[in-house]
Amino acid sequence: MSGNIAVAHEIDALLDPLSKRGVRCRQHDEVRGYLPEFSDLIGVIIQAVQAVRRHLLEAHLPLSES
Repeated sequence: MSGNIAVAHEIDALLDPLSKRGVRCRQHDEVRGYLPEFSDLIGVIIQAVQAVRRHLLEAHLPLSES
């Protein structure tokens, strides 16, 4: 599997769990275009969301511009 395909699968696997954790993503195409350039972020995004949820229960978490 090429690197680009693997990253695309990682991004797809990331967005659904984020939605279930209350992260709004209104610009899916832009996020999908951004993350391959910074693929090292993919692995820490869920961890960051979990940390925010633990400490800031009422936080609004948009992944892209409103």
